[in-house]
Amino acid sequence: LIFFSFSSSAQFKNTVWCFGDSAGIDFNDTANITTFSSGMDSRGSCVSIADSSGALLFYSYTRGANNVNSCTVRNKQHQIMENGDNMIGENWYSELIILPISGQPNRFYLFSLLALAPYGLYYSIIDINENAGLGKVVERDIQIGTDRMWDAMAALKHANGRDYWLITKDWNNPNGDNVFHIDLITPDSIIRSTQAI
Repeated sequence: LIFFSFSSSAQFKNTVWCFGDSAGIDFNDTANITTFSSGMDSRGSCVSIADSSGALLFYSYTRGANNVNSCTVRNKQHQIMENGDNMIGENWYSELIILPISGQPNRFYLFSLLALAPYGLYYSIIDINENAGLGKVVERDIQIGTDRMWDAMAALKHANGRDYWLITKDWNNPNGDNVFHIDLITPDSIIRSTQAI
């Protein structure tokens, strides 16, 4: 289940999943779990996020193409979101995460990474208030780091209840250590650090 965004703050839920070849599952009513058809066609990463009432806001995925621009964002009506096609993302398995931007309830970070050249961690910003609630990618493919990383990310809520920690694993390390990049995600900055274990 690491393929799905797990940002479970009081405002947003992970109760609607979009994945695979147009699959969708709605877990809002656990006594009556429903399925639906999404706009997804993916064998790679996928993430989705719902609002506090469990209504789907948007989802993102990487397609089967082996290139660095295979990421797509779709809105709640399963249409490609404005400015949401051919974004940074490869055909791997855990390279996307959605995080809410604290203090900006209608804006979200979409993080993606490239395990192959050109390496790095990237983010885009999605504003779901744009286009009468269908959303728009208002900033896209902003590079944070140029390190080569494994296709794996995890996010944890900070103890302050507002910020997030985003953790990625370094690919190339001359000492063979487990080296992790740890990004502190605040409402107005992303602060990067590196730690060897």
